Amino acid sequence: MEFGRTHYENVAYFNFKTNPDLNRTFEGDISPNYLIPILSHIAGTTIIREKTPIVFDEVQLCERALTSLKYLCEMDNDYHIIVAGSLLGVAVNRATFSFPSW
Repeated sequence: MEFGRTHYENVAYFNFKTNPDLNRTFEGDISPNYLIPILSHIAGTTIIREKTPIVFDEVQLCERALTSLKYLCEMDNDYHIIVAGSLLGVAVNRATFSFPSW
């Protein structure tokens, strides 16, 4: 979070452990055009390309959020995304959904 506050105008932070209701956000459409306005509303800040990092913490708790990263990078790669998770290395071996590996 400190990196985001220091190098960007604002930060959109999402913690899937402390806010398990976030999972419902990713149940349907996971295209950037659909997700970004919803995530902006949840974060209480406007997510602006190249100016607002999107931080997904404990993302391993939502496989669809992991899958959405693929579309955020392929369809609109101007968003800066930071992903963290204490068990992320274990979670990426799940076979239900695809996710980017870069």
